[in-house]
Amino acid sequence: MTSKTKNCKECGVEFTATGSGAHFRLYCADHFKGDTSYRAKLNNTPPEEQPLRKCSHCTNKISPLKAEAIKYCSKGCQKKARRARRTEADARERDFLMAAEGSDPRNGQHRRGPIYKKLRTRPDLVAGWRSGKFTITYVAAELGYSVGGTSRALTAILADLVWEERNVDWAPSWRVKAMLPSYSMIVVKRMGMDGQAGTPEFEALVDELVRAYSVFSRYYFNLEGKRPLVKDFHLKWIRSIIVAYATGGKQLILSPPRHGKSEMMIRFVVWFIVMDPNIRIGWFCASSDVAKIMVGAVKDIFENDKRLIADTLPPGEVYDPGLKSSNPWTTKEIKVAQQSHVGAKSSSMIGLGRTSKFLSRDMDIIVIDD
Repeated sequence: MTSKTKNCKECGVEFTATGSGAHFRLYCADHFKGDTSYRAKLNNTPPEEQPLRKCSHCTNKISPLKAEAIKYCSKGCQKKARRARRTEADARERDFLMAAEGSDPRNGQHRRGPIYKKLRTRPDLVAGWRSGKFTITYVAAELGYSVGGTSRALTAILADLVWEERNVDWAPSWRVKAMLPSYSMIVVKRMGMDGQAGTPEFEALVDELVRAYSVFSRYYFNLEGKRPLVKDFHLKWIRSIIVAYATGGKQLILSPPRHGKSEMMIRFVVWFIVMDPNIRIGWFCASSDVAKIMVGAVKDIFENDKRLIADTLPPGEVYDPGLKSSNPWTTKEIKVAQQSHVGAKSSSMIGLGRTSKFLSRDMDIIVIDD
C-alpha cells in the first residue's frame, strides 16, 4: 500500500489517500460513502448468505469472488457456449431453408449401420413392412436385431426410397446441359495429354467449351445488379486457360488493374466445379486473407444462387455438405457434397497465401492471383 495526496472530487479539499496501483480513494473522509463494489458487499456478507451461482454452460460453481455479471466459470466455457450458440443458429437457419425449399429426408436421425445394410439385402422384408404385412417386431426377429435399431434402419431405408423415387425422373434442362459440356472437357483433356492439341477436332471442342462458359457466365452471374461484362479478350483468356489445362501447361495473363481477371476466374471456378464436382482447384494469393476472399466469393455463390442450385441439382440437394458432414465448408476451403471421391483428402477449392504450406495437397488447376 502507498499514500498519495489527492483532491476530493466532491469538495476539492486535499487529503491523503492510500491504495496500490491505480486504486486510490477519490473522496475525502467527509464525503467517502464506502466501497460499494460487488467484492466489498461480498466480504461483508456471511458465507451462508453468499449467493450460489452456477456456470451457464457446464453448471459448475462460479467463484463468489467473481463479478455478479459473470455467467461462466472460465474463459473456456464462455468460448464453448458461444460456439454452441453459433452452431445452433446455423442449424436453425439451415432447417428453415430446407423446410422452405423442400426438406431432405436423409438426415442424421436415421441409422445406416449393419442393420441398414442387412435390410438392403432383404427387399422382401422392407416391402412387407411398407405394405403392412410385417410389423417392425417381426422384421427385427427375422434379422436378429433389436426393435429400436430395426425401426431406425427401416426409417432410413424409407427415406432413401422416397428420395430416389422423387429424383428418378429429374434431369437438367437442355440449356443447362449445353452450358456444362462435361464430356467435351474430358475428351479435350484426353486429347491434350495424348499430344493431339492443335488438331481441328481439338480446336472445335475448345471453341465449344468457351461458348459454354460465355453463356453460363452471362446467364447466372451479375455484377452490382448488372450482367457481367464478358469481353472478347475475356474469352481469349478462358480459351488459353482451357488449352493449358488440357495440355498440362501454364498460362500467364497480364493486364492492367480493373480488367476483371479475378472476377472472370471466380466464375470459371464455379463453372468448372458445377461441371465436374471432382475437380481440385488451388487459389494462391499474396496473403491468405485475400485468398479467403476469393474462396468466400465462390462459397457464397454455391450457397445463395438459388437459380443455379435449382437448375443444376435434383430437388432438395445443395452444394453445401452440411454441418454433420466432415467435408470442409469455410472461407479457406470448400468441398462440395457432390464430390464422388469418398474420403478424398483434397477439396474442391482451397485458398492459400504465399507462405502457406500445401504439401500432400492434390490440385488439378492452380490459380496464382497477384
